[in-house]
Amino acid sequence: MTTVTESTNNLRRNLHEVADRQHLSASISEFLDCYFVDAELDGSDATPEELVGAAVQHFRLGEARATGRALTTLYTPDFDRHGWHSPHTVVDVVTDDMPFLVDSITMVVYRHGLVIHRLLHPLLGAEREQDGRLRRTTPRGAPGSRPESWIHLEIDRIGDPKLVDALHQEILSALADVRAAVEDGPLMQQRMREAREEMALATVAESDEVAAYLTWISANNFVFLGGADYHAAAGESALAGFPRADLGFCGTPTIPVLAAVWREFPAWSPNSQEIRYRWSW
Repeated sequence: MTTVTESTNNLRRNLHEVADRQHLSASISEFLDCYFVDAELDGSDATPEELVGAAVQHFRLGEARATGRALTTLYTPDFDRHGWHSPHTVVDVVTDDMPFLVDSITMVVYRHGLVIHRLLHPLLGAEREQDGRLRRTTPRGAPGSRPESWIHLEIDRIGDPKLVDALHQEILSALADVRAAVEDGPLMQQRMREAREEMALATVAESDEVAAYLTWISANNFVFLGGADYHAAAGESALAGFPRADLGFCGTPTIPVLAAVWREFPAWSPNSQEIRYRWSW
């Protein structure tokens, strides 16, 4: 059971007072309750006005979102434009809840040598209209709602618009990679089981050892990020890929496969100009 400290209770009460003074709508007040319910607010140097301002901007981002679409924005808060001020640049994300989201986003930020000063990750229940409009937010797991991840980061202030655009695109790309890996995860597991069964029946040398290894990594000892099928003709040492058989990262157009792997298979080099490393993964 989570223990709520007196200072946290006081801060949440202050958040409601700020919302009342600003005449925020009932839907936003309801959102604030859900947004900060699990937030670790003890020792926070942010004022209640800043916390409310940040949450309201996040709410605006997620007011309309189609299922399966990730929304993200980067901005440096200015009171006249955003209703609050911060010395940092903000990254806000709204997407369907799934594993690996926070780690993937923070990897992108750290890759640019930027420091994260505050990170909030509310997991909300969302009820949306068919067109994606947000009808109401609820505590996660509430009946009739869908789980969504609302991620808020405050990072080093960025003054270069080109870096803002690059970071924005890289975060969207990372979110697309995560979705591809998660959605294709069950099929990759199935492919792994099929490969294990094939090796168990094979009579070639070391087939038993390979089958045992495949059994081990498929027993939740390995995170599958991508998968692809290849074949080699009799008497040939080069591998060729099956068309449209790629899963996860390997099925993402901008990431055919890790460059280090393909250097071992020179006979097959699809879209070589797009092959690149993704060190963080």
